[in-house]
Amino acid sequence: MNEERRDARYLERPEQFESEQWMVGLANDPAALYRNVLVEKSFSFAVSVINVHKNIIAEKRDFEVARQFVRSGTAIGALIREAQNAESRADFIHKLGIAQKECDETCYWLELMKETEIVGVDQFNDLHPKSVELLRIIRSSIITSKNRMNQSKDSLK
Repeated sequence: MNEERRDARYLERPEQFESEQWMVGLANDPAALYRNVLVEKSFSFAVSVINVHKNIIAEKRDFEVARQFVRSGTAIGALIREAQNAESRADFIHKLGIAQKECDETCYWLELMKETEIVGVDQFNDLHPKSVELLRIIRSSIITSKNRMNQSKDSLK
């Protein structure tokens, strides 16, 4: 199919185009089924959080703040993975909402650790933009899911 026809069809029915693209991706790469940017980024972020936590512990700095940081920073990915298995769209939104709170809490602990010099500027500058990006993606996913849920309710009327 030529690009112009596909683009024109996308404007008419984007959900059909996305579905077709997804199927093409599956045919070319069976692992594509499991790819999810939010899942991948949250997992990568959790690995970074654990590594920073190891450094804090090794240098015998503030253990309590480091514990809170690693708890909230790793919970984000776990909650996002849990949301992937939600029982309904409302359950999905709820689980992402909790992930959003954990992500915001992680931003707080990072900012606090920077101000109290528990982490260096380099570590902060590496992790903070990633946490803010995750927060934005999660918020966007929640908004999109809520809009789709409302659209499906409107179509039933």
